[in-house]
Amino acid sequence: MVESTAADDIQAGRLVTALDEYAPTLGAAHLYFPGTPNRPARLRAFIDYFQAANSARRAA
Repeated sequence: MVESTAADDIQAGRLVTALDEYAPTLGAAHLYFPGTPNRPARLRAFIDYFQAANSARRAA
């Protein structure tokens, strides 16, 4: 599980981390998609979500 997904639950004590010394450090996330002007709405929604999630992760 990506730690940022569970960060609130870890901070609240509902979840605990295990084997931290073996957990890889993840770098930046990238999203590749076709550069066509007529993207399906569900792809546009995912791109918007992905960008917002990454912005929030960088700000934390």
